[in-house]
Amino acid sequence: MNSVQLFLNVFFALFSAIAGVIIGNWYVRTEAEITLTNEKRRLRKELVKAFRFNIDRLNQMKGQLTGPSCEIPDYALETQSVAHILFHGRKLFNNEEWFEKFNWYRYQFLHIDMKVQFLNDVVNLGTPATTFLKRSNPITVNEYRYHSLVKRLPELIIEIENLLLRFQEAEST
Repeated sequence: MNSVQLFLNVFFALFSAIAGVIIGNWYVRTEAEITLTNEKRRLRKELVKAFRFNIDRLNQMKGQLTGPSCEIPDYALETQSVAHILFHGRKLFNNEEWFEKFNWYRYQFLHIDMKVQFLNDVVNLGTPATTFLKRSNPITVNEYRYHSLVKRLPELIIEIENLLLRFQEAEST
């Protein structure tokens, strides 16, 4: 083998190695990007699914609280999966504004849970009705919590449905 052949062999071996590294690096990055994009899409779908489940529970609560038997719900909203998806998948959203909006409604779910828990404690533990004044009309804390919950549920349902609609419209563009 002469020196020209040796040079060409070394040159093509180095060229092939460098080209392989570049192509391999590009392939791994592209595959990782696709995997991340698919995972984000899947988690966003799971988040929407969890929010829809909670809308169903809010409608159920509204029916129980305002129905003829005026039942106090004895179940919590599904806040754990919502919190898990939001906080472990914070980069699910392309902008921070969507995260903030979803996180605000996660907090609202917890707030509703606390009101329902309070009413359950009142019913189950026979907590005395503490009276306080509101606009010169004496009402109990229990009555106030009940009425604030009944008033908030329809508003919250509409707000969350609108959020999900806007989010899905933004996702499809």
